[in-house]
Amino acid sequence: MTKRRGYFHSLAGLLLVAVAAAPLIAACGSDEDTTTATPTPSATTTATTPVPPAPASCSDAKKNGTETGTDCGGSCTKCNVGQGCAVAGDCSTNICTNKVCAAASCSDTAKNGPETDVDCGGTCTAKCTVGKGCAVAADCSTGLCGTTKLCLDVSCGDTIKNGTETDVDCGGTCSTKCAVTKTCAVNGDCASGKCDSATKKCVAPGCADLVKNGNETDIDCGGTCATKCGDTKGCAAGTDCTSGLCDNATHTCTVAGCNDGVLNGNETSIDCGGSCSTKCAVGGGCAVGSDCASLSCDGATSKCVAATCNDGIKNANETDTDCGGGCAPTTKCADTKSCAAGTDCTSGVCDPGTNTCSAAACTDTVQNADETDTDCGGSCAPTYKCADTKKCGVPADCVSGVCDAATLTCTAPACNDNVFNGTETDVDCGGSCAPANKCADAKGCAAGTDCTSGVCSPIAQICVAPLCGDGVKNGDETDVDCGGACATKCAVAQSCAANGDCATGACDVGLTNKCLAIACGTADEHLNATVICPVGQTMIAITYASYGTPSGLCGGFMDGACDSATSDATVTTVCLNQNACTVFADNAVFGDPCIGTGKRLYIQATCK
Repeated sequence: MTKRRGYFHSLAGLLLVAVAAAPLIAACGSDEDTTTATPTPSATTTATTPVPPAPASCSDAKKNGTETGTDCGGSCTKCNVGQGCAVAGDCSTNICTNKVCAAASCSDTAKNGPETDVDCGGTCTAKCTVGKGCAVAADCSTGLCGTTKLCLDVSCGDTIKNGTETDVDCGGTCSTKCAVTKTCAVNGDCASGKCDSATKKCVAPGCADLVKNGNETDIDCGGTCATKCGDTKGCAAGTDCTSGLCDNATHTCTVAGCNDGVLNGNETSIDCGGSCSTKCAVGGGCAVGSDCASLSCDGATSKCVAATCNDGIKNANETDTDCGGGCAPTTKCADTKSCAAGTDCTSGVCDPGTNTCSAAACTDTVQNADETDTDCGGSCAPTYKCADTKKCGVPADCVSGVCDAATLTCTAPACNDNVFNGTETDVDCGGSCAPANKCADAKGCAAGTDCTSGVCSPIAQICVAPLCGDGVKNGDETDVDCGGACATKCAVAQSCAANGDCATGACDVGLTNKCLAIACGTADEHLNATVICPVGQTMIAITYASYGTPSGLCGGFMDGACDSATSDATVTTVCLNQNACTVFADNAVFGDPCIGTGKRLYIQATCK
């Protein structure tokens, strides 16, 4: 049989039309070999035409051709379970095990049987995942079989209860919450936020269901619920909150405060009264006076009323009951009453240490009592007199002793105010009034400069008449105790007004008005007369020159009976403008003014 199958396969493959061979003997189901007799040349044969075998078909009740089983497999229809196979595609179950088609199962990793995809769908327990083949929705794990016969992914809008949905297209991971009466697993599945634990159905929201639902702003409070939400609870408006205050940023109820713009807590009016530090203004609600800024609460209207200066209450800006503050100056506070400033007090003095009104004093830095200015004048004088420009009533109020009658102010001391004041040593003289106004004899003085005489008695402190021995330049003296009417002449360099003021008889009048030095020289006839000025000075004038019979001493030379007429001219020519000069006393120089008489030369020069 094996050989025959091979033969037929060979014939079918080669498609031989005529073959010179012995007749074939075929028997169905026989495994015998067939042989063909080859005629010998000497034998007599009858010519015959070979009959070709019938071609293989998928309905010839034979396993032939490419079949793996009788009339199945290969290019034929699929083989049933138990029939032969070469590959899975030969089997109707798509399972070829050990060359035999095996029965289909839901775990054979092949799409077979009623499966709509490999090991899923159809009668298989396993449902097909997204993208796998399907025939009906029941084949798919998502319950969705598309028009292309492929399983579709779950969505919250596919009108099917699938995925994590607790009801059709709601609950679970769907953003859409389930309506009342829909199935739920937890409160979060329901639009109402409430899932009945017994029926597993969503129920309508309520204000006592322990769930934030409906228009509640927090659990069972706010919105249309009668119950208001406590502090820190959610809110949409102040009306949702017990405190009446909803924070717009956090949308939470906040603790009642005294600056929240809401009447809450124990406030008697919005943000005032009660425990609030802010007191209520006039017209605001109150329970007691302390609720009011005025401290006055009308018991009949429970409204704050304005403070007055006669309501028997320390209120408004009063510093004590009905006095000080706005009540002053009409009503000032008496001594010992409370105050904030001197203006609150009758005395004008508010003690900064105790903030109480003190009695007036001359050292309280306040003008009070009969003071004419702050702490001076009035009864404070003479201890405390008023300085210049301060107010006064009488001269005795002023340090200067001068109160201007027109302005009633103390004026500065003047040297013509007829008052002994300022630095004056007597009325309008001495001190800063000198030298313009020096004091006459017998007037008060502190020093000679205060006196017209220039002499102030150090014991009596009065000016005394000038004397030529009082050590002061006074009277008509040209220098201290010399010149003028004094018998004593002034020495060189002392002041002078005329030559007679000087001991030398030489005053530099009109220039320095100082007494000048003189230099003299004398010589007998036939000798030299030498004149020498102090160092640095020269002879500015020859005040005396005589060649003849002069007499006297330097500074007091006098002419004798004999005198040369050329004496002055000759000496001036030699000595003027010289520091020192020498003149020969001889007739040859001056001529002989008196023949036969012995002569001499006297010279006096003024030095400067």
